[in-house]
Amino acid sequence: MTPTLKGDRDYALMRPVSTYRGEGIYCVSDGIGFDFFRVEATMDGKRGLRLFGDNEMYADRFYTIEEFDCCVLGIVVVDLKVRNERLLAAA
Repeated sequence: MTPTLKGDRDYALMRPVSTYRGEGIYCVSDGIGFDFFRVEATMDGKRGLRLFGDNEMYADRFYTIEEFDCCVLGIVVVDLKVRNERLLAAA
């Protein structure tokens, strides 16, 4: 999710969820690990969801709500941006 969330320096607080709760950034399991995606309804009449990140090199993923509910771990409720790594390490 770079630049929104930088894996080596930003922090995200998540609320565990087991279903789609509206548009936002979600943590999703891929069976091996997890990743963060923006999730939005496709509004195509099929109850579909579009999962995508900031990096355009990766293709969007499309899930039904039922498929999404099987792999969602949480929704990001707060993201913290580290502004000065040196001072944070010294704190």
